[in-house]
Amino acid sequence: MPIDMDLWNLVQENKTAVIGELLRQFDPSHGDNDPIYTPDGEWTYERLERWLTRSGITIWPRTESGRLDTSRQALGLMSHIPGIEELSALRDSVSFVIKATLPIGRDGRNRCSLFPFCTATGRNAHAKSLYNVHAGMRSFMVFPENKIGVYLVANARNWRRRRIIRGSSTNSCLPQWGHLSCTCPHMWH
Repeated sequence: MPIDMDLWNLVQENKTAVIGELLRQFDPSHGDNDPIYTPDGEWTYERLERWLTRSGITIWPRTESGRLDTSRQALGLMSHIPGIEELSALRDSVSFVIKATLPIGRDGRNRCSLFPFCTATGRNAHAKSLYNVHAGMRSFMVFPENKIGVYLVANARNWRRRRIIRGSSTNSCLPQWGHLSCTCPHMWH
């Protein structure tokens, strides 16, 4: 998939400022004396648990070891609590910005690994792709002028939704409904 290299490089050169703004906007504990995240984007289970306690949240899923369950499923289950949905998006986004492990070729394209039919439900298992992080990170995808990119967004709530991204100076995203049977981006003239 084509990557907006100007935006990618700008974010990488300004990681500290980008992480700081993400924390300011999405960390429900931002400004507390004991925030979940440190200013450099690090977090711990202990700080999360203390914030949950201060917020009056006494019930939270736990792993077999007794640690707070912070899987996507657990965060989705608890998303009815104010700030948790943002916390889930923040966790994906901060990790993506800090690690910057998106493999990008000299041509400015990300060629993610696809492991066909490798999930329990027979879907492709993407590795090192913009599809593995919060959907907000997909703004790094940019298609050339006069091309249209289409990708399927499959999740439990809406498994038939597709996005059409038209290459333009604004690179606007136009959500559409349809019946696609693929999970990888395509470009058409």
